[in-house]
Amino acid sequence: MNIEQSVSQLQGTHSDLWETWLDAIFLTSREGIILHVNQSALTLLQAEGPKQLLGRSILDFLPAEEHALANERRSRLRQGLSVHNILEGHFITCQGRRIKTIRSVAPGQFAGQPVLQTVVRDISEHEQMQLSLRQLEENFAKVFRTSPDSITIASMSDGRILEVNESFTRLTGYRAEEVIGKSAVGLELWRFPEHRQHLLLRLQRGLPMRDIEVQICTRAGDFRSCSVSFEQIDFAGEDCLIAIARDITERVHIRQQLSERLAQEQLLSRISTLLAKTPSTRLKQAIDSALASIGQFMQVEHVWLIEFDFQSASRSMTHEWAAPGRAPVLPHFQNVSFDAYPWLIKHTLHGKHIVITDPQLLPPEAADVRAYLEKAEISTLLGITLFSAGQPYGVVGLFAAQSPTDGGEHWLQQLHLVAQVIANALIRKRDDAARRVSEERYALAAHGATDGIWDWDLKAGTLYLSSRLRDILCLHRQGEVVAQQTILDFIHPDDIASYQTTLKAHLKGRTTLFQVEFRVLDDTGQLRWVLSRGLGLRDHSERVYRMAGSVVDITVRKQTEEELSRHREQLEALVRERTQELADAQQELLRQERLAAIGQLTATVSHELRNPLGTISSSFAA
Repeated sequence: MNIEQSVSQLQGTHSDLWETWLDAIFLTSREGIILHVNQSALTLLQAEGPKQLLGRSILDFLPAEEHALANERRSRLRQGLSVHNILEGHFITCQGRRIKTIRSVAPGQFAGQPVLQTVVRDISEHEQMQLSLRQLEENFAKVFRTSPDSITIASMSDGRILEVNESFTRLTGYRAEEVIGKSAVGLELWRFPEHRQHLLLRLQRGLPMRDIEVQICTRAGDFRSCSVSFEQIDFAGEDCLIAIARDITERVHIRQQLSERLAQEQLLSRISTLLAKTPSTRLKQAIDSALASIGQFMQVEHVWLIEFDFQSASRSMTHEWAAPGRAPVLPHFQNVSFDAYPWLIKHTLHGKHIVITDPQLLPPEAADVRAYLEKAEISTLLGITLFSAGQPYGVVGLFAAQSPTDGGEHWLQQLHLVAQVIANALIRKRDDAARRVSEERYALAAHGATDGIWDWDLKAGTLYLSSRLRDILCLHRQGEVVAQQTILDFIHPDDIASYQTTLKAHLKGRTTLFQVEFRVLDDTGQLRWVLSRGLGLRDHSERVYRMAGSVVDITVRKQTEEELSRHREQLEALVRERTQELADAQQELLRQERLAAIGQLTATVSHELRNPLGTISSSFAA
């Protein structure tokens, strides 16, 4: 229904219908004052209610540039003259928004008074749709021309290419004039024709065709991976199929690399788990299995392990995997002198990796290596040197009939990861062998020794006691592992304090060696003396977490010391007694000597006394 029909029906319809009329209706006085509006008018002008409009001039809602024309039309109608009934223009809403409209004005009656009836239709949405459509067409043209994705429009009926953009020419290498009017099949754009058949089948079934991965052939004969989405469209009145293709060659390449890396990590994990869980005594089979896995994964002819023997200055191939149909080379590489293939041994002993991807490029000093590889029809030789404690002890390597395109870098990386795992396994094998020898040596020594061995795990609070130690401590009813407190139950009460003081001093780091003597009570109730020595292992915070040592029965020594002590005391008593006797004798001798001296003196005095008297007598006699 056009607006003229709307006005005509309005004039002939009861005013109650105004409220439900879709077009906006304004009843104004001949001077343009709004007397009545319907609901659509309120909606058009975004008014909160009739009071916001009634009593105001309709010119208040028209742009200033349309006022003159509106006044002229109203004047002509008052004079009974005709006007062009349909007029495009604009209205201004209560919020000031400008909207595009068409309107028609006609004279009429309202409440017995002459009025002007104005019917208004909002065409801004229609105009916007038309504008949007034009913009869409323009934008599509811009997108079509400038899109980084390849866009092709082809006829549904015969597959003729009707239009392509510049990205298509960059992707395929074809110029637009070379493909317009031709089909993708005729140009052999599909690398795999079955992909096209699959797409046609999906199209027939009405299935979505979004982000379908295909490969196309370029004009130069290269292959590119593309993610293509298809949609049916109308193009110039013809049913067409638009194809938007994005070049994902690099993404596919990265995805393949990630997939290969994941497979590589899974392989490495399986090999690591296998070698880690396999006892060193059965490690040969595990290494053979690991080499087979890496050889099949890398699709090469041989994967091998060579170990060095520096005592005999030779090397031997100890493990090998050979692809089906390839003769093993392991028998020919046994006890090979370091003098053979000197160029290779020089590289490996200096810790260098071996990378040969073209024997013809080897230096003259590697002529023997080149001759061997050519005879064996081997193009690639890669080797990773294995180290232990900074010294080379072997090589993990491979032979391949083909030469890698990247110079062997990818293979070398994969081989290096496996070599590290195998190196760890071989080191563990050697360490286990050395530990077994050490344990056997220790067992023999412990079996033949008189000392008992103890090992205290402070974290677990347990104490290991050797069989000999249980004999010494008379702990025959105890197992090999007991609680630390158990030992205190058998120490003589008078020695416990000394034992604990010495132990605490060592635990606190005040002594370098734990050493203490104490007594134990044996099964017969007899006391036995023992000497315990030990050393604590400390963590980064200098706390002892483990102690180990020995206990020796020193009862005989103690008894000997006690016997010697008794003899010494007896001797000392005898010496004291003899000394006293000698002292007494000396005193007696001195006394006798003094008495003798006194007697001599008395005799002398007596003689002297007699002699003067005799002299005197002789004098008188003369």
